[in-house]
Amino acid sequence: MKLLFPLLVAFTLLASTSFADCAGSGLYAFPDQKEVRTNNLFLLEGYAHSQHIIKGLNTEFPIYLKSGDETIRLIVQETHTGQFFLTQALLKPEKFLTEGKEYTLVIDNLPDQEGMYRYNIKTRKREAITYIASGKEDHRIPAFTSAPKEKEKSFISLGCGPAVDVTFSFNVSDDSDDSDNSDLLLMRTSVKSADSDSSTTYLVVCGNKCVSIGHNMCSGAFTFIEGQAYRVQFKLLDFCGNEAPKASEWILFTSPTNTDSPR
Repeated sequence: MKLLFPLLVAFTLLASTSFADCAGSGLYAFPDQKEVRTNNLFLLEGYAHSQHIIKGLNTEFPIYLKSGDETIRLIVQETHTGQFFLTQALLKPEKFLTEGKEYTLVIDNLPDQEGMYRYNIKTRKREAITYIASGKEDHRIPAFTSAPKEKEKSFISLGCGPAVDVTFSFNVSDDSDDSDNSDLLLMRTSVKSADSDSSTTYLVVCGNKCVSIGHNMCSGAFTFIEGQAYRVQFKLLDFCGNEAPKASEWILFTSPTNTDSPR
């Protein structure tokens, strides 16, 4: 779960800077750690007014990795729009990265108010998003060793609205080595109301022990009506594009209410 804490801190800082409530835009890149594999995928997420950038990647907004004079185009594999001010794109380099090289993530033609940066908590400065290809190719397929099950739910009242989450625990084996990349996963998550066949799908970044679905005060992949019944289905996908052949069974749960607020 090394990824989630710095991401949440960075988002909180962005949302609170110069705003009494939620910020109006933001671009977020995953993985969040610097070291990646030579066949790594990348996930870019746009918040609020930045969502149009995700939809315009490689048409209005070319996106690529740059290392010296070399550029590697990032090809959009799929896009998903969440239910609360989020849109994402899964990106695949047009060729494998070179082991040992450092790459900078670049998006051309960004509006003046937008930037492709990562906030460094230690230096309190914005930095270019860079990656080092330090791990060899990974083609091992992840698999559940224990099926996802509901662990806990949370409802926290905040200034602009509640933060609502349902957390599911599970265990995974992907036969990867012990590098940092091995405990980061994408969970192809589909949610629908219990009495509907229509679902919303979003790639949720998580560790290899639990995944949370819902939204924070300002944005999120999924929104719920308090106390209503929903179903969720998960399918494992790692950051090298290795996807499990089967999804989990649909899991019935009830969305959080204010009775689930911390005491």
